[in-house]
Amino acid sequence: MALLGYLYGITSERKLAEECRLNLAFMWFLGYDLDEMPPDHSILSKARARFGREVYEQFFRHVVRLCQEAGLVEGEKVFIDATLLKANASLDSLVEREVYHQLKTTPEEYLDRVWEENPLESPKDLDESNSSGSDEPPPREEARKKPSGRSVRTNERWVSRTDPDASLVTRKGLSKPLLAHKVHIAVDGGRAGPAPP
Repeated sequence: MALLGYLYGITSERKLAEECRLNLAFMWFLGYDLDEMPPDHSILSKARARFGREVYEQFFRHVVRLCQEAGLVEGEKVFIDATLLKANASLDSLVEREVYHQLKTTPEEYLDRVWEENPLESPKDLDESNSSGSDEPPPREEARKKPSGRSVRTNERWVSRTDPDASLVTRKGLSKPLLAHKVHIAVDGGRAGPAPP
């Protein structure tokens, strides 16, 4: 199970146990039939607690090394595919990205940043700067230059408030755009096991 978590980038043990119950390929890899229940996430937690980080890591590295020596992980040829999963978010949740980031900032966070980026001067320094006699406004900062020749993409401009990781997708055959996640799957293209004798 830990090896599956490593290969598929699943760090949550609860999520990994759930995937092992739902994914038929995972069940097959672990050696379970359809009517059998794979181990609970607590098995992994107990193993980590029992062995500690150092022993667990040595054991884990050894398992990965055995897979490499058996020719199961070559990494020379990789097949990648992607599919779209509809997000659980409405198009009504879309706002401009700048507005979204502003709404995410609490007043306390904003004030913390103001204090951090603008250190207070002592009252004496303030009096001296005010008595300089200059009534001219401070020079303006140069306007930010826009990247030339590049239009802003839709997903760079818009974001869903309820699912910020979702992307706005349009496809041929869809009546209207939808919010979705791209799920990528990579499979090592090496041989499935040791060569027959």
